Amino acid sequence: MRCRLLLLAHEGWRISPSRNKLNVSRPTSLAFRAAFTKVGIAAVTGIRRRKRQAKVLTPDVEQNILETNLRTRPGDSSTHWSVCMLAKQLGISRAMIHRVWRRHDVQPHRVERFKISGDPRFEEKVRDVVVSHSSGKTTWVRSGSTPHHGQLLYAHKF
Repeated sequence: MRCRLLLLAHEGWRISPSRNKLNVSRPTSLAFRAAFTKVGIAAVTGIRRRKRQAKVLTPDVEQNILETNLRTRPGDSSTHWSVCMLAKQLGISRAMIHRVWRRHDVQPHRVERFKISGDPRFEEKVRDVVVSHSSGKTTWVRSGSTPHHGQLLYAHKF
């Protein structure tokens, strides 16, 4: 396709007829012509050069990824870093973050945490559960102090 575009351009074909004949989009046709003008025959052979140098994963970069992930929290209200947020924060690719996490088996979304309830009656409800456990019989435990309040939690036989 690239060679044919060049041959048609050499024969004097304009962009629109040549791209229509080869079923190529206008941006692709323009980009190819610009690449040929800039780099010459390398544009035809498919040899592409990176626009910028790829970052190499050094031990320092890897350590920075792990320390940022494990010792800090995102600036927003998130509980843990996502690949995208951490990549944006550190200015490196998502693939690099993902490789480091996989290599070190880091899974921030799977960290187990326990959060104490903000319920003002939480202490009373916990006391109900503990008393029911220590009684030594089959017990239906409720989360509230009266039978019609609260929810049935479980049955347990001691």
